Amino acid sequence: MNPAPQKTVKRGALKPHPLPKLRSLIRTEQEFNAEEMARIKRGFIPEAMEDKWFIYFSRNRLRFHRSWTGFCVYVAHFKPRQDNFVLSLIEANRDAEQYTGKEMPATNKWFFT
Repeated sequence: MNPAPQKTVKRGALKPHPLPKLRSLIRTEQEFNAEEMARIKRGFIPEAMEDKWFIYFSRNRLRFHRSWTGFCVYVAHFKPRQDNFVLSLIEANRDAEQYTGKEMPATNKWFFT
């Protein structure tokens, strides 16, 4: 039996805050094929208290928000390249009043591993 297809998350599912001006830019060149991008574009809606993230894809950007506060913590920028997409830039929230999580990456290695 096949599982029900996962719905794609839209921005309106949560009242997210924009990424603050205090941020760092992490340059990268990580390529994803069409199947991987289809999964990435679905995003994630938290279903339990333990789920910390609300994630949605819009205008070639994957946005990561804290589920309880709505604060934007990461914005991952994708560019189309032939039949694939390339993750080219990650913007990371550095406002300690919004996010002090220890999992903040210093590089792009934290993403999609």
